[in-house]
Order: sequence, then C-alpha cells, then structure tokens
Amino acid sequence: MKRILYLLIMSSILTTTSYAKNRAQDWNILHNGLGSIIEVYDHEKKSKVIEFSSHSNKDTYIKGAKKGKKAWNNRKSKTIRWSFKYKQNYVAIVTLATIKGYRNLIYTANDKDFKSYIGLGSHTIKGEWITITRNLEEDLRQQDPTNKIVAVNGFAIRGDGKIADVHMLKVIKRSIVRSLYRTIQEALTYIRNRKFLTESIAPKEVEPKHIPSNKDNTSVPTVTLLNGKKIYLDVGKEFVEPGVIATDSNGDPLDVEVIGDVNTSQVDTYPLHYLAIDKNGNATSVTRLIIIISKDIKKIKIKKSKSANSKEDIKQDTNNSKSEEEIIEEEELEEMYNREMEKEDKEVNSEEIDAENTEIQTEIDDIFANAEGETHEEKLENIATRLEELMDSSE
Repeated sequence: MKRILYLLIMSSILTTTSYAKNRAQDWNILHNGLGSIIEVYDHEKKSKVIEFSSHSNKDTYIKGAKKGKKAWNNRKSKTIRWSFKYKQNYVAIVTLATIKGYRNLIYTANDKDFKSYIGLGSHTIKGEWITITRNLEEDLRQQDPTNKIVAVNGFAIRGDGKIADVHMLKVIKRSIVRSLYRTIQEALTYIRNRKFLTESIAPKEVEPKHIPSNKDNTSVPTVTLLNGKKIYLDVGKEFVEPGVIATDSNGDPLDVEVIGDVNTSQVDTYPLHYLAIDKNGNATSVTRLIIIISKDIKKIKIKKSKSANSKEDIKQDTNNSKSEEEIIEEEELEEMYNREMEKEDKEVNSEEIDAENTEIQTEIDDIFANAEGETHEEKLENIATRLEELMDSSE
C-alpha cells in the first residue's frame, strides 16, 4: 500500500496560488470622492486588511487599471479570488482585455444573474467575511460566448466595507492533482468492490482465517478502450460511446460498468471510468477523457477579398459601425491573444517547472502525511476529500 501511495504522489499535478499584498498604496479612489483607504488589523481574519469608508457610499476603489502601466496585464491566470466583509450593497468589477476590446465583469449582491451583471447572493452582505472565487472565462462566456480573455487588468469595488486577499489563482495545466484524485477514486472503487465480493462469497457460518492466493486471484482483468483515452468533441455534438473490450486473465470477456456523465452542451473535460471485475473479485478501472471544445471563434480581422473593390466595401462597412481606433485596438488584442496561445504550447523553462513542482509536491506530501483514518480506505477517503478541495480552490 505504501508503494501505491508513493506512486500516486509522484504522478500528481500541482496547483499554486499567487497572492497579492494588502497595502493601502495599491488602491486608488475613482472620482476623487470623500472616501478613505486605510490598513487595519482584523481580529477575525487575524491579519491586516483594507478598509474603505466614506460619507456618501458612492466612491469606487480600484486596484490595477483598465490599461496602461498600472494594469495587472495578467495573461496566465483566468481565475480570481477575493475575501470581503460588507453590510451594504456593493458593485465589484473585474476589468479584462479581450479579443473584442476592453470589457468589465460586474458582480452584485443579487440572488440571480442578469444580462449585464452576475449575482453573488444576498448572503454576501450580512457583515461576515466571504471568500469569492470566480472563473472569469466562464463568466465572460456567459455574457459573450464568442469572446476570449487576453489579460486580467484590475479589480474595483464600490461601497464601504473591508477587503483582503485579492489575487489571481495560478493553475498549472499539467498539474497532477486532478489525475491523482481520479486515481484515488479508482483505488477506492477497487477496494470497495473487492471487499463487497469477498464478504458476499465467504461462507456465513465460518469466518475464514486465511484465503490462499493463486494466479487467478492475483491476475487483474485487461480493459482496452476503443478510439483512445481522449476524445475531442465540438460543443453541441452528440457523444457516441466508441466501445471498450474487457477480458479476464484467461481471455474470457467481462462486462464493463461505465461511471460518469458527459454534457455536450457545456465546454469542459468529462472523465468516464470503465470498471471490469472478474469472478475472483479482481478489478481494473480505466479512465477516458471526453473533452468538449468550443467551435472556432469568428475572426475579428477583416479578411482579404479576391478583388480590391470588395475589400474597400468591407472596410467601409466596418468603419461605419466602429471607429478606426477601436478596430486597431481589437486587432492588437486578438494578435496578443494568439501569441499567448502559442506560448502555452511551448515548453516552460525547466527552472520554473522545478520550483513549481517543489512547491506542489510539498503541498501534496502534507496532504498524505496528515491523512486521517484508521484503515487504508478511510485514509484514501480523507486524501480524496482534501484533493477535491484543492481542485475546487483552483477552478
């Protein structure tokens, strides 16, 4: 079992967090109102936080900027998290650079979403510390399905209250946390199925003291996925199961249980687990990833026409609806976005990988070292729960 746990640790993926410091000088007041920004110690948080206060409650406090030198220009992370304590209505704004220009994502204390803003719920203005984590790509897709984020530039909030820990979450795409979690779930499924079969097969009258081992009991089934372990599918298209073949150690066919669901209307990665159990209780589980991807984004740039006349017509029509400055800005943002996509496909610097792996490995080691439970199954349950929390915090 120790060997299994060691292999699980070594095969895992990382998630790290990039924290911003709580300093009053990092914030500015828009419209130069009567508001104030001060650093205070909060006994509940047991740390320094930022307190906003004014007489009119109409001041807006901003960190970063729409563009320019003060903008964050964060192109790596698309997930933001902040903690705040408010007793009154507020408006939180995240400023983005997108391939369609600069956009704002607006969040309020409403219990439902509207076309122009996203509701975080009335529970966020009960005077208690609340931590909000938002996937900005999903929020932008909700309002504009064909748009894409180039960079996250700033955060602003209107209204009086306290705020802390405004930061972008940095997620390493090749992190093994998710695959480690799936591997542990497969191990738990194996343990439970074997335990169930052992208890149901064993005679009720006499409790067996020892079960002799033989080749049949140690040879696990073979599961082969047809069409590979990854399937890419355009959003909206129907998913058709390509099939799976499972045999025991003697080559006899086995039934396969498929665990998991696929929502083809939502862009995401959906794992399907294929479980085969032979007559001796030996089990094998294999995972296939169904990756739902969005259709190609319609290019904003004006495509070259075969004739010069048609090109001029297109340019003229476009200029009627948008200024030349807006067109140039959108083209520059889209070009920047494409460059970032190309960078993600290239190898990351080896020194950065080593540093990130060390930090993640420390976090993974801590989870395993402090696993609670008397049995291996209970410890795996505890580890799986903590890994799931780690995944939720990074999405």
